Amino acid sequence: MTPEGKVKKEVKKILDKYGVYWFMPVKHQLYGRVGIGDFICCVNSKFISIETKGPDGEVTELQDEDFKNVRKAKGLKLVIRMTDLKYLESVIQRIMEN
Repeated sequence: MTPEGKVKKEVKKILDKYGVYWFMPVKHQLYGRVGIGDFICCVNSKFISIETKGPDGEVTELQDEDFKNVRKAKGLKLVIRMTDLKYLESVIQRIMEN
């Protein structure tokens, strides 16, 4: 399993633990959107897009453009690496409390 694949596996565990609605969108130029996050989520009516990365992974230009679009729509876009899993969990907990 790739480093990014391991992060995705852990993100799924966290999302499921909190009963978050989530899906992983198709990322094909013909049928989906390139640059969109790996996970699209809804937590307590809040839109969250999560991009997972391995330790050396960088955000692409298309992903950065998606960041801007999500922020413009008042959503939340997160880049999560293995070292960010506790942060992700704390963000979900805070959103669920409000």
